Amino acid sequence: MTNKNMGHGERKKRAPSSQKIRYVKTSRPCEKKFRQRPSFARRYRPAGRRRRARRIGKFVVAFAAVFLVLVIFFVACYAFSILSKFQHDDLTNDDIGIDKEQFLQDEQAIVNIALLGVDDNGTSDAIIIASIDTNRNKIKLTSILRDSLVKVEPNDKKPYYTKLNEAFGNGGAVTTLKAINRNFNLNIKDYVSIKFEGLAAIIDMVGGVKLNITKEEAEHINGLIASTQGHKHCPMVEGYGDVTLNGIQAIEYARIRKKINQNGQSDDYGRTDRQRAVLEVLFEKAKNMPYNEILGLVDVFLQHMKTSLDLNKIIELSKILKNDNISVLQNRVPMVEYTINRDYHYSLNGINKSTVYYNLKYAGQLINAFIYDDILPDEYIEQNPPPLEGGPLDSHSGALESM
Repeated sequence: MTNKNMGHGERKKRAPSSQKIRYVKTSRPCEKKFRQRPSFARRYRPAGRRRRARRIGKFVVAFAAVFLVLVIFFVACYAFSILSKFQHDDLTNDDIGIDKEQFLQDEQAIVNIALLGVDDNGTSDAIIIASIDTNRNKIKLTSILRDSLVKVEPNDKKPYYTKLNEAFGNGGAVTTLKAINRNFNLNIKDYVSIKFEGLAAIIDMVGGVKLNITKEEAEHINGLIASTQGHKHCPMVEGYGDVTLNGIQAIEYARIRKKINQNGQSDDYGRTDRQRAVLEVLFEKAKNMPYNEILGLVDVFLQHMKTSLDLNKIIELSKILKNDNISVLQNRVPMVEYTINRDYHYSLNGINKSTVYYNLKYAGQLINAFIYDDILPDEYIEQNPPPLEGGPLDSHSGALESM
């Protein structure tokens, strides 16, 4: 009896150990047996693992929820920070001098934007039409000389003739856009105006721009840096030829007038060549940046500019930078071939001004052919010899009416 009891006791002590081993190493039929005895299965199943799994699952869900909330919060903060910097300007066709809808078949494929570089005096020293042609994978830059003599029509003043760049000081970008559309028979609906210091900040963000400059241009830039109080921290340009310029250096390069450039041009002709060169290199640098850095570029851009484009359109247009097949073409208005007088003097309110005088109608036809028909300026001039008369004042006697 004692031996039987002891044997039974020993079996009781061994049973749990034996059953635990059987539970871990057992085959499927035996597992069914345990499921038929839930109390025994629960007693010897590894419940600690189940509890740890449940705790880990709850932790993962909680962590994911917190992470999602943080992402939404930071995205909202980022969006708010962008929108707080965003200076948007709603325009109508009447505001900007478009009397009728033109080129409807091309408007979905071609986006035209007037780029206006504004100086501290409130004039637009850089006036460039950027045409983004998604059908042909091209960006076309058409710079219009700031000294072009045009008719300006401010909303609150009677029309008068003056330099194109002075339109900005008499109604801002809207008056400038209206002058471009009315004088050249265009339908530019959007603009971006940016202060030169903002463009300098963007150039610094991409690591500068590499340009081919002459010795005289390098010396001129250094002279401007040395004489400008706000540029004291800026290093001098070292050497000439292929040189990488920082933001301030590149802006001063783009504003040079009185030195002959690599193309043999000076005055406003040479300056617009330089401006387009800076923009083209800047575009190429931005095109090779990761998309998240491009968005950072847009963020800085928004701090220094005002535009008629909405934020969605800006982000959409920035995606074109990732198109490896896109090319950049350039045009200047006027070209030497159809300039009537590059130093035409007139008097306005007793002030003598020097302007560039040419046939605006012919220039507008050339611009439209370049943008919409993909005809290069040289080809257009060859096919359509330019008139050497028909400037904006041919019906006027000389001195212009006051504002």
